Amino acid sequence: MSWISQGAGELGVHSILDSLEPDDVDFGLASVLQAGWERRDGAHVLAALWASYRGDRARFPSDDAYEYSVNGRGIPDQDLTGSRADRNQTLLRRGLAFACAALSRSRRDLPTVTMLGQISVTPTQFDPTVSTGHVTFYTAPDDLSAVEVPGEPNDVIVVLAASDCTKAHIPSTSDHRPARRADRST
Repeated sequence: MSWISQGAGELGVHSILDSLEPDDVDFGLASVLQAGWERRDGAHVLAALWASYRGDRARFPSDDAYEYSVNGRGIPDQDLTGSRADRNQTLLRRGLAFACAALSRSRRDLPTVTMLGQISVTPTQFDPTVSTGHVTFYTAPDDLSAVEVPGEPNDVIVVLAASDCTKAHIPSTSDHRPARRADRST
């Protein structure tokens, strides 16, 4: 089950998925993957992210809304330079790498649950020439056609499940290397 916006397609999302390597996962997120997934407060969450979350569970109308908030994080971008297109492609690569690794881990930690990952790359509010990336995860609804994807067609948004991340390109968290290739565009 994947949903790919026109903007993500134009950035070569399929090519990126096919070429992911372990060092595409940001080193700072490796500990999140190693801590794995668990069920907390009726929701499926990445344990390391839940441990640092300070929101009030009672304010969320549903488990998936809570998951979306707890499991959401920005894609590291402080080291990026270059054109907007190059930055966007690198942000998408990093987001997809983390999402595929986390979704792969969810299969082991939550074997009866299908998790979805949502990756977006959008202009910042204060400078539309600069983009930022975001990744979050939530439990797939029974009816996958009920998945609502926000945004416009030209926005860069991808929703995927672990089944969209084949063994050929799921980054390994066991032999994660701290090096990061910011210059990789495809």
